[in-house]
Formats: sequence, structure tokens, C-alpha cells
Amino acid sequence: MDKGNWRGPSWKEVLNSMPKELRGTTIKVMSYREMQNMTGAVKVIDDFTKKTGIKVKWETSGYEIYYQNIQA
Repeated sequence: MDKGNWRGPSWKEVLNSMPKELRGTTIKVMSYREMQNMTGAVKVIDDFTKKTGIKVKWETSGYEIYYQNIQA
């Protein structure tokens, strides 16, 4: 397989594959940067929620706490 030509699923395919029973639930995203400081994040999250019915809770922490949590 030519790894340079590998293509994963499109954003539309990913959204369409979300299980319907997850509508109305909330997922948590943790970052060491504020959502408003992430280029395009607000729009992507809004689009995700509109298309899937899944809400996103964005949590911001210092880098040290963030790093500890992703290692856990």
C-alpha cells in the first residue's frame, strides 16, 4: 500500500457513522488552549453538534494537568 495516498473517511462519512443513540449526550474535550484561540474550533464544534446531536464540553487546563490527563 502506498502510504502517501492513504485516505481515511471524509468528515461527512464520520458524522454519518455516529451512532444515533449518542444524540443528546455530551462528550468532553480537554485542551491546554482556550477553544476561542483554536482556529476554526468553534465552528467545527457547532457543526458537529448540529449534525450529530452530540454536545461538546470544552475544558481548558494548564499544560501540566492536560499532559497528566492524556497519559492516564
